[in-house]
Amino acid sequence: MKHPPPERNARQVLISPKTQQGKRKTMSTLEELKDKFSNLTEEEKLAFLKSVMLSFCETFSKNSEKMMSEMIPLCMDMQGMMKMRCK
Repeated sequence: MKHPPPERNARQVLISPKTQQGKRKTMSTLEELKDKFSNLTEEEKLAFLKSVMLSFCETFSKNSEKMMSEMIPLCMDMQGMMKMRCK
């Protein structure tokens, strides 16, 4: 007798094991990039930021709501950290 497949919620259906593996790979790639960036000199960091600024702006110009909801809070947090450093 065959057992019915276990019920899965919509999130489980949408995020297949293959997708989950892709997310893990993406996160490890992001961590690697972050580590590489941390190891750059200040001049190299500035040159890199200048080189990706246009792509960054293009990405968020496609979805300004996402930029507002994700980036503005980060900027506010960074401003708070900068104020604390200046004291």
